[in-house]
Amino acid sequence: MCAAVGLADLSVVALDGTKIAADASRAHNRDGEWIRRQIAKLMAVTAEDEPCTTVGNEALPGVEPACEISTPTGRLARLRAALAVIEAEDAATAEAVASQSEAAAAKAERGRHQTGRKPKQPQAALARAELDQQVARTRVADLQAERERRAAAAARGQKIAGPRLRLDKAQPALERAEARLAATRAALNTAPATERRANITDPDSRLMSTKDGWVQGYNAQAIVNPKQIVLAVDVSQDVSDVQLFEPMNDALTQTLTAAAITAEVELELTDAGYYSEHNLTCPGPDRLIATTKDWKQRRAARELGHTNGPPPPGLTATEEMEHLLRTPQGHAAYKQRSHLIEPVFGDRKHNRQIHRFRRRGITAARSEWAFIHLAGNILKLYQHHNAAAIA
Repeated sequence: MCAAVGLADLSVVALDGTKIAADASRAHNRDGEWIRRQIAKLMAVTAEDEPCTTVGNEALPGVEPACEISTPTGRLARLRAALAVIEAEDAATAEAVASQSEAAAAKAERGRHQTGRKPKQPQAALARAELDQQVARTRVADLQAERERRAAAAARGQKIAGPRLRLDKAQPALERAEARLAATRAALNTAPATERRANITDPDSRLMSTKDGWVQGYNAQAIVNPKQIVLAVDVSQDVSDVQLFEPMNDALTQTLTAAAITAEVELELTDAGYYSEHNLTCPGPDRLIATTKDWKQRRAARELGHTNGPPPPGLTATEEMEHLLRTPQGHAAYKQRSHLIEPVFGDRKHNRQIHRFRRRGITAARSEWAFIHLAGNILKLYQHHNAAAIA
């Protein structure tokens, strides 16, 4: 309907996300042991095969019967869902640690140190420190054996040729590796145990950081055009936006296809939350993605000056984007981002007072977020018709 009256403008679109609270409290995050104890208590008084009776005919699709909310059976289901979240995250962490350890072991077999940042997960950090110490020790042993071989050959009067043996560097490297290993073990033994938690009211929700503090909720995404028509929406459990760039563009493509809109997006604008080398180069419309915060970007433009024309050859994807953002055309285009998306979020959260989802679960939150913006789009359509009638 919006496309039929010319409101589906795709000349430029803006993508952004906002945190929306779930129908759950931060105080109801529990660790796995607490949840297991509660499950055991409920299992003692609740039959697993006890049917949930509803009054009248079949319940409405997507609407939980009242007993799922108020009875031990309903609480048991939510506790099990919360425990499943914890167990899934534990399994994912264990898989990541195993993968990192295998990669480090493969390099250690070739006598190479593991490069990159030290893993944050304590067990992975310990495995890496142990392998680094093993590599350093092997290196020292090999150099000592080679020194002895050369000394024996020289004693027999043989002429020895080969690279210089840097035992003076290998030995301190071994000492540093052993010190790091000892420090990592000490940190692992003294560090308090971190218990993974899940929310027992809405297990799908996550702790999200906002400018006003932490909120138990979801990361709600939207793509908006110059008419402030919302073209695509989604709700995610990801605390950051960087992984949502491609999924949101896929959602936009699906929306346009379903509405039989054949035009393509000419330019997409996002803030630095979506910045990554992958997002700069992945398939999709032309884009301007800030590589740093807005105030830092403006300061860089003042200090480095403006650029002109297309990026010169030989630049990385990040350098190309920074070049485009400092051109007069790129600067003017990117300035539209906040004017497109921020008023939409401001209307929903300030004018409509939508700070919290009313239903629980990510599926329900997605449908609610879509319904919120459907109402907003219909209001824009209504205002457009009124303006056309007055004109």
